[in-house]
Amino acid sequence: MKILRNIDVYAVLLLSASVYLALYIYADGIPYVLDGNETFSSILHAKNLLNYDWSFAKGLADETANDSVAAHSFVHTHQGNFPRIFAALIYLVGITTPEMQILVTTLLVGVPSIALIYIVFKRHLNKSIAFVSISMLLTDYILFLQWQVVTYRVWHTFFIAACLWSVSSYMSSRNKNIFFAFFGLWYFLFYYELTFAIFTAVTIGMWSIWLFRSELRVAVKIICTQFVGSLAGALTVVFQLILYLGWDGFLKDLSLTYATRNEAVEDRISVELVKQFMDANHIVFFQNAVDSGAFRSASFVFDIFGRWGTFTYSPGLGIALMAIAFSAILWASPIAGDFLQKIYVRSALLALATLPLILSPSGYGIVILTIGFAVTLCLPIKNREINQSGNGLFLWFLFFGVLFIDKDLLKIDFSLLQILKLLSITSILSISVFWFVEFKIAKYVHGIIHERIGKGYLLVLGMIVLLAFSNSSIEVSADAFWSDAFGGIYVYQYLYRAIICVSAVLASVFIMLDFPHLKEIRCLKAEIRNVAILLMCAFTGILMVVFLLPGYLYSGYLVRNCSFLVIFIALTSSTGLVWLGKVCAALPVRGFASLAWNFQVQACRFLGAGLVILVGGVWVYAQLTLVKLVPANGVVGLYSTLAQMPGATVVSNNYATPYHVMTGGWAFMDGQFGRARILGDGMSKQYKIDDTYLWFADRTENKEYLSPDLYVCQTYESLSLRMKRAVQQKHSDYLAVGCAREVITQLAMEPKDGGWPDHRIIAIDAKTNGANWAIIGLDKAAD
Repeated sequence: MKILRNIDVYAVLLLSASVYLALYIYADGIPYVLDGNETFSSILHAKNLLNYDWSFAKGLADETANDSVAAHSFVHTHQGNFPRIFAALIYLVGITTPEMQILVTTLLVGVPSIALIYIVFKRHLNKSIAFVSISMLLTDYILFLQWQVVTYRVWHTFFIAACLWSVSSYMSSRNKNIFFAFFGLWYFLFYYELTFAIFTAVTIGMWSIWLFRSELRVAVKIICTQFVGSLAGALTVVFQLILYLGWDGFLKDLSLTYATRNEAVEDRISVELVKQFMDANHIVFFQNAVDSGAFRSASFVFDIFGRWGTFTYSPGLGIALMAIAFSAILWASPIAGDFLQKIYVRSALLALATLPLILSPSGYGIVILTIGFAVTLCLPIKNREINQSGNGLFLWFLFFGVLFIDKDLLKIDFSLLQILKLLSITSILSISVFWFVEFKIAKYVHGIIHERIGKGYLLVLGMIVLLAFSNSSIEVSADAFWSDAFGGIYVYQYLYRAIICVSAVLASVFIMLDFPHLKEIRCLKAEIRNVAILLMCAFTGILMVVFLLPGYLYSGYLVRNCSFLVIFIALTSSTGLVWLGKVCAALPVRGFASLAWNFQVQACRFLGAGLVILVGGVWVYAQLTLVKLVPANGVVGLYSTLAQMPGATVVSNNYATPYHVMTGGWAFMDGQFGRARILGDGMSKQYKIDDTYLWFADRTENKEYLSPDLYVCQTYESLSLRMKRAVQQKHSDYLAVGCAREVITQLAMEPKDGGWPDHRIIAIDAKTNGANWAIIGLDKAAD
């Protein structure tokens, strides 16, 4: 019977395992998608941890892609890298290949993590929101699914899920043994990635305080235990760093790294000074410093949820999902009383206050908007109902105006005809909705009508702010790609605008009617409020990261489409869809005096159901489009070829650890090697090597590094760049790039004349005519 009670949990386990295995099989055991390098990093770190004396790296992550003892060690000093410990444990029992490491880690870590998320969401929200959230995660190809088959990144899901579950379980069971789980989880969390750890600790800590808000003593005990575990994990890394670098070296490494990654350009220490320190102390450091000066801003925070969040599925769908979720949360919010009365009376002035944000969707715009709202709400305006009609109409007119102003959509050239066209569209829509909501529905409202209308106006104001920020967050290349993918700009633009329009109208109807006597409506409101609390905790966590480590967040996560907010993004989107479905289902079939009104209510029911189906269909289509754009099996041929060349040494234009893992020979990265630069003349020629990423301790003595066996070219392109290439290729403006265009590849393709260098093509990606990857057999240096 217990099994039957938990049948839904077992179904989630089976579903997640099936999805992961399908992706695993499709990619022949090595799903790569955008970036699967960290699976190989974990294997390398595990192997070096097991095979070399502790004195080399002091237990830190040894990044040396070389089996020679003399080459060790170059270490990764900026975090604990906990996943290598799990990788080392399964490596010890014979699970040494990337294929088996991926399979075992995904099944033992990834699948249970999904079940834990489902259990927590089901317990504190409801079963529908939990299941839809899990379904969206398991079909989110870029932001979630690809990282679940990367043995390093799958731990993001595990730690969020396990931390949520531990707090939830203690609340329900009061088992004091769970405090050991608190300590252990937070210890290993802070022995993992500092940026992710700060986000998770703040998010779960805030949620813990909320859950135990009526038992502050218990809340303090939980937070203290979590803090002690966090401190112990962080101090473990610090202790290892001091052993490796010494106290002065540790402080120097800390200051240089933080300044390079998280300060503005004008404040940043010389990159050359950083390189000298890192090289002298054999520290791994990627030269990817970014200007972080603009990251501590409101627009950057919105971009985290927009450009690098829901807009990944297409900007249009992303805006629509955010609009529906916002509608759901506002509908369920307990806002009432004088505040809504003020919104109702001052709606026209509040609409005018949004204009600075529309014109300047940035931090300055939000500051002016906030001041404008505060001043407007404090104005001593009397509630005169006779003057209210125009206010609401103006608000709806501004909403539809912001929604439909788009030069690509309407081809606006500021001619009188085009301006009239825009005005007619917005006028018809705003008058129709205003009349329907405030005149037709008002007669059936139970309660204070002004408060209901005020909440509806607040909804419209929020939609305007959302649209203003969204327009500034959309990447041109992504918008063009999705316009093509959906069959043209008009289909794409009208589709998502229609979704937003319908969701705004339905939300206004639901706010006005409310049906407080229905038990399912009251329960749904309470559940959505719980969602809002959890989302606010996550929002606080991301704000803390933006304040402390914005550069790390940007360069290490966002530009790689590796957002650790993805679980909460899925929760947000699913909440909106479940809200639409449940409220539409709960609308009374009868009970209105007017037959026409009964018909209109039923129309709203079917419109809401149709909207859910439409959004679901667009979601599935968007994911299939991304699978086609970035196939998971794109590098299968590359790795299978390298696996057949044991002992081969490699120089690469990309991160070289995967090639060392596949061949067993040493490997390093040189981004300039493809240019085929040569030093010397006559009979004494050799390749010119850039030693920036030659992470071997004996690199100044060992001349073998000047003559690798292979050059492996693998093109790395972000999602936005791939979209840009796809648009260029379709519209005949495509400039061929990639491995086939590199000088060294061109030399290998030329007829052999017996001279040096006599390179040869070993393998090349036939699917893309050599654009994605190529393996070149190198002629040894002529010395």
